[in-house]
Amino acid sequence: MNIQSDFQNVQRVQGAEGIAEPGIPVTGQKAGEASEAADTASLTSAAVALSESAGACDVRMDKVASIQAALASGDYQVNSTAVAAKLIEHMQANKG
Repeated sequence: MNIQSDFQNVQRVQGAEGIAEPGIPVTGQKAGEASEAADTASLTSAAVALSESAGACDVRMDKVASIQAALASGDYQVNSTAVAAKLIEHMQANKG
């Protein structure tokens, strides 16, 4: 899941022109346009929380690194019985 990409899609849907940290203005001015006063915007607490969570990672990087190392060395073993059991369980749960 790419949180940054999702956040940019939210901006497009809401018509946002840019992201600013709290208290930093966002200009609505396009390159080459002159303006006497800059437009400003501020983020709500929900937007600030969303922005901060974009940097959060719920991936267990230690586990990812160990699996990548096992794959690279050829030592990664797949438990085919467990995979088959989970596949059957998933198929039975999603009948319908």
